[in-house]
Amino acid sequence: MSKDKLELALKNFTNFKVDLKKFKIYIAKFLQKRIIKGRICDLSILFVNKNTIRNLNKEYRKKDETTDVLSFNLGNGLGEIFINPFFNEINKKKDKDKAIMFLIIHGLLHLLGFDDYNKKGMDKMIKKGEELLNQCKL
Repeated sequence: MSKDKLELALKNFTNFKVDLKKFKIYIAKFLQKRIIKGRICDLSILFVNKNTIRNLNKEYRKKDETTDVLSFNLGNGLGEIFINPFFNEINKKKDKDKAIMFLIIHGLLHLLGFDDYNKKGMDKMIKKGEELLNQCKL
């Protein structure tokens, strides 16, 4: 696969209403212009329920709890982001599209090597995520 072309797949395995076409177009444009071009060339974003994300979190992070987003850098330019749209923080937001986009950006930052395992890392990721989100025109 060429590093200059981004392959992007979005799938919704939940009953949460997500306009996949709109997000796919927007995310592709966003990624081509910004942080990911040439580093991730095949990206899947999957919307899953709380049980699925909890099972993934338990299996891969050894944390038996639900979460909002998980990212997996599969190597060779491949990445997967799992989004739990039922996470409480999303449902508290008035603009659900922005909340979802923030999680996608957060997942992308993880794919690029950012981590939030301590307060300093979390603060850095939130700041960078909000900065990138503010550049979005949803």
